[in-house]
Amino acid sequence: MKTPKTIIILLLIPFLGCISSEKNEIRIITKGQVDKLEKIVNSHLNSKFELSPETALNSIIELYQDNKNINVKSNEKPIDIYVIYGTDYWKENAKTFEISFAHQKVEPNDGNLYEYRIDMVYKPIEFKEINEFDLRYDSTLDLKEFEKSIRESKGFQKAVKTKPIKVIIIKEQI
Repeated sequence: MKTPKTIIILLLIPFLGCISSEKNEIRIITKGQVDKLEKIVNSHLNSKFELSPETALNSIIELYQDNKNINVKSNEKPIDIYVIYGTDYWKENAKTFEISFAHQKVEPNDGNLYEYRIDMVYKPIEFKEINEFDLRYDSTLDLKEFEKSIRESKGFQKAVKTKPIKVIIIKEQI
């Protein structure tokens, strides 16, 4: 049975301009069951279908807000939201600047701790003067102040003006 081309094109419309192997286009890679996070990200995409740090931050905050009232008894201590960035922050000999937006939660169906994350990867040349950044949010803090601190940070502001070389949307058990 043939799949109508129209349906395939309609399914790809939210990602037009984002997924490409061309050197000028952003590659989006997904790892794990990220359906809910992808849906939220797509709802925040601008009219050019570009995934920006602003879109990533808004998406992670929305995912957290959707999940914050789901309480599961567990010994795990999830981090509600965190944003970290830096050059060569995670990997030895990596020649990139990365900014990660993450939310952790204990899944009610299996009781395991999962992390939902959007990693934006950039060429490091424009970020040489940017210091590493690590900001964590929990429900005792003011969410608007947390967001403001991120948006005013030098790395976030620089990343907003720079096109990433790839974006990774991840859900992984930790």
